[in-house]
Amino acid sequence: MKFEFWKFAFWPSFGLALAWAGSGAALAQADKPSAPVESQAGCATPVRAGESAKDLSRRFGGDARIEEVDGAEGEKVKAFVLFPEDKARRVEVSFDDNAMARATGLRWSGQGSKWHVAGVAVGSDVKAVRAANGAPFSINGFGWDYGGYAANFRAGKLGKLPGGCTVSLRFDHEGKDPPAALSGDGVHISSDDAKLAAFAPVVTEIAINFH
Repeated sequence: MKFEFWKFAFWPSFGLALAWAGSGAALAQADKPSAPVESQAGCATPVRAGESAKDLSRRFGGDARIEEVDGAEGEKVKAFVLFPEDKARRVEVSFDDNAMARATGLRWSGQGSKWHVAGVAVGSDVKAVRAANGAPFSINGFGWDYGGYAANFRAGKLGKLPGGCTVSLRFDHEGKDPPAALSGDGVHISSDDAKLAAFAPVVTEIAINFH
């Protein structure tokens, strides 16, 4: 299963968030870096495994701040966000502790996002993801908290990216309810399933998990 990025991430308290936000602003004035121009994400771009919030504040300056975002099971959590004012480049970064000392992954979502990883972007359909993977894969049944996640890339290229990180993809079809045969916890759907092709979901969220 590839949805651990949001299930197990830890986020700072509100007080610590304000402290980081203040320090980020001060660092931004002291050392304003140029923003990345590449949109190809991977195991070391735009965030490297183990980087701290302080490291990212130095690198991104005013293009980084702490915000409240949606977490697992409807929970609201604090996230370190890169490019918060730019929907095309917005990225949310997770950490393994309240001190935000080690980045454990990142995610992005929303139509119009320019980020892509291994040939996959928000809006990619199942056929495009299968081609990028080079093999069939499976998707969790839709209609529950962890529904629509690509759960098993098998021996495909998306199983592990160069550099050792893994990718998590979530599929959905906004404005269209999935059929009962494709819904529910415990349901696993092959990317080659004809019913899935008829439902025609697309990637709505991408995450990279460091290991």
